[in-house]
Amino acid sequence: AGFLVALLAYKPQIAGLLGVALALAEGRQAVLGMAVGVALLAAAGEAVAPGWIGAFRESVPAAVATLRELPGYNWGRQVTPTSFWRVLLDGPGTAATALGIASSALAVLSVAFAAWRAKAPADNAGALNDAGGRRRDAARNAAISTAALALPLAAPYFMDYDLLLLAVPAAMALGSPRSHSRIVLLGWLALWVAAYLNVDAVATWRVGLVAPVVATLAAAGVWPTFRSGVGGLGRRGRADTIPGPGVTTAQAPPLPVAA
Repeated sequence: AGFLVALLAYKPQIAGLLGVALALAEGRQAVLGMAVGVALLAAAGEAVAPGWIGAFRESVPAAVATLRELPGYNWGRQVTPTSFWRVLLDGPGTAATALGIASSALAVLSVAFAAWRAKAPADNAGALNDAGGRRRDAARNAAISTAALALPLAAPYFMDYDLLLLAVPAAMALGSPRSHSRIVLLGWLALWVAAYLNVDAVATWRVGLVAPVVATLAAAGVWPTFRSGVGGLGRRGRADTIPGPGVTTAQAPPLPVAA
């Protein structure tokens, strides 16, 4: 999985948050896979086009910065928090930049927390029962799919055509056995409509539609983790564990009533 995420590194704004979530949910093996994948891609690129890393580092940020400062730039094609605040506040001023950075930081921290909570503790990994293992798998899948969904929120530059990547978290969200699946479906339909109308909405009403809808869907994805996780920091895995060999009932941690 880490190696596959590394294949997205040609667009760092896509690979970044997915890599963070995967590393926190899966640990050192995922980090190793990403490191190997990025190293192989970099080596292959240098072999085919020597000096491309330096050229990328020098040319691309400058080109993007120039493009985004053009008076006629179509901000309706951007679906990031920065674009939302810039359009709403009518300019690239300090307030729009600060609000964009703060919104992106909140998205990254929320997804990172959800992914960290989805990781089963190493000392209890062997004691997870079937139901607990399924819950951990569901939590991990939800965290990683939410990371894919939140990509536009965490990136400083994200074009509307890259929203095609959100087909992956859409399929995972709608395929999960949740009681509110109809609400989830309506949310994704709203995102489709927002993406279709975003350019016209920015030009007519000076309001970006995509970023708020993506933020709402991402918040719905991480909210169960926050609701059940903030109060249980430091006690991960207790609800999903059973006593191991040689452990008496008196020594085992008490199970919640809901379990």
